[in-house]
Amino acid sequence: MAAKLVDTTSLFAFRLNVALAMEHDSLSMLDELEAAAESDEVRHMFAHHADETREQIENVQKVFTILDIEALTVTCPVTVGLAEDARTLIEASDARIRDLAALNAAAGTENYEVGAYRTLIAVAEGMEENSVRHLLNANLDQERHTSDEFDRKIRSLLA
Repeated sequence: MAAKLVDTTSLFAFRLNVALAMEHDSLSMLDELEAAAESDEVRHMFAHHADETREQIENVQKVFTILDIEALTVTCPVTVGLAEDARTLIEASDARIRDLAALNAAAGTENYEVGAYRTLIAVAEGMEENSVRHLLNANLDQERHTSDEFDRKIRSLLA
């Protein structure tokens, strides 16, 4: 990171750039998980969430526009690590539990994304940026819904 974070706006801009990287990393991971899944149902779940992730990327890009913030190329070390963990988990998993392994990997990413959006929303509220809050809240709602769907599917596979 070249610039020093000196105020709420610079902190928000940095975290927003990280969120954009997070979503791009998640999209790549979803493609990998979809390819690794054994069942059509789980493949469909990953494909559906990939579509939502593309919408989430658009929402984050709209926030950059609304706030006139430059989108920078940064990395999100957490999602890079979660993607590597997912690859390791998939490679180590027998086909009989591959769907369960893939869903476990995806659920971990969803939980991180929920936390990232909650923090961004809190700062947007403090900045009194209601249109920004609305866009980020839409992403948060999708992430929570997906997390719940993954959890339900994990439980059904274990039943």
